[in-house]
Amino acid sequence: MKSTLTPAAKIGNTISATTVNFTVGRTQHSVDVPAGIQCAYLEGGSGSGRWVVDDLSFLDKASGIYTDAENYGIPVNADNVSDQRAPTVR
Repeated sequence: MKSTLTPAAKIGNTISATTVNFTVGRTQHSVDVPAGIQCAYLEGGSGSGRWVVDDLSFLDKASGIYTDAENYGIPVNADNVSDQRAPTVR
């Protein structure tokens, strides 16, 4: 069963390229996120919300990293997100 995508409260873009390490279960991923890539702020959860990569076009769709990024999100530090704005309807 496919889950429902959490709607973004706002969107922005990364300021600079960065390497992000994230874990899903026991699997650890290291991803190079390019500068200028679109990110989404997701409200709710255990904290007040978090920034995640929204545009996964830089990843290979056949990879496990892509699947985990699509389902769980690649976290992005809020200090590395600029041009924050209201999301557009897709």
